[in-house]
Amino acid sequence: MLRKFLAAFLFAFLGLGLGACSLFESQITRPVVVIVSPPSGSTFTAGEQVVVQSTSADPGGVVRVALIVDGVPLREDPSPTGQGQ
Repeated sequence: MLRKFLAAFLFAFLGLGLGACSLFESQITRPVVVIVSPPSGSTFTAGEQVVVQSTSADPGGVVRVALIVDGVPLREDPSPTGQGQ
């Protein structure tokens, strides 16, 4: 009987503890990146150079933007300021 009471108490205590931790959890946001050009669905031949323009936004600032195609990093542009823009 005492074991059941202790198990129930421990379970309730853990539940309340996890609930309290979620109150202090900060909102995690993800950066928003929009590819401005080329338009979605564009096709190109292999080896053709393509200019990619994008805009990036994040409440904490954007420190760098990387272009990765098929898992291969092609270009990385850092922010002109260390804190991001």
